[in-house]
Amino acid sequence: MIGPALVLWRPKIDETQVMLRVHPAIVEEVWDELHVCAKTVGQIRIEDARFEIGAIDLFGPLSSEALFAILKVGKGICSKVWNQLRGLDKATSLPIGAVLDLDLCDPRVEYPPPKGYT
Repeated sequence: MIGPALVLWRPKIDETQVMLRVHPAIVEEVWDELHVCAKTVGQIRIEDARFEIGAIDLFGPLSSEALFAILKVGKGICSKVWNQLRGLDKATSLPIGAVLDLDLCDPRVEYPPPKGYT
């Protein structure tokens, strides 16, 4: 065992995507081991997304309110799920390890913000 990791499994029709979130102290060792495994198994594409995917952990009673104020979710099922969570005041209301796959809108698209927005 190298260390703890959060594994996000995203099955798709054409391919399955697996994302790993590991502590920065073990990234290089995990990266090397993944390449060894990929050579053994074959037909695996590995991408380094350390500088492309941001991860922020929020804690505290107002953390969900902060997320609703900051994130702008796209249309469709993502928007429906997101809006159902709007009244969420405790993280314990969600199952342990819950992960939401959301389509987020780039805030720069609507820049500058509309008048009256604070």
